[in-house]
Amino acid sequence: MYKGAIIKETLSDELLLDYLTIDKVDIWKTDDIKIKYWTMIFFHSEIDDLPQRLANSIIENYYADMKRKNTKYIIFKNKVLSYEIGNISEKEKVLNYCRSVGIAEKQLAYPHELPTAAEIIKIICCYIVYRNVPFLHM
Repeated sequence: MYKGAIIKETLSDELLLDYLTIDKVDIWKTDDIKIKYWTMIFFHSEIDDLPQRLANSIIENYYADMKRKNTKYIIFKNKVLSYEIGNISEKEKVLNYCRSVGIAEKQLAYPHELPTAAEIIKIICCYIVYRNVPFLHM
């Protein structure tokens, strides 16, 4: 399942929305000179070719991002970039492309790539087992 966000006003074909299950909608006031207010759509979708469909529908000079399992997708007009979350070299290649087309540095930080509580617990448990640390009993 893909999870992501798109600015509605950046779609040349709003029929793309038919392929999304909309989780949340926000209106954001922006400094963008072309689009003063953004309708941010947070979504999920099971459509396998969603990144390519979005690449065909998004307008020039904008991008969308989404995640599927452990892969992050950055979608531009007619271009789909991706990297495995945690793979620093793949991510840096994608970020370098984003910088080269003028994406602001502040837009390149993806806080949702931080581990979830469940992932942190798994890491701690693996460390405990690996280091043979005795469990605390309460």
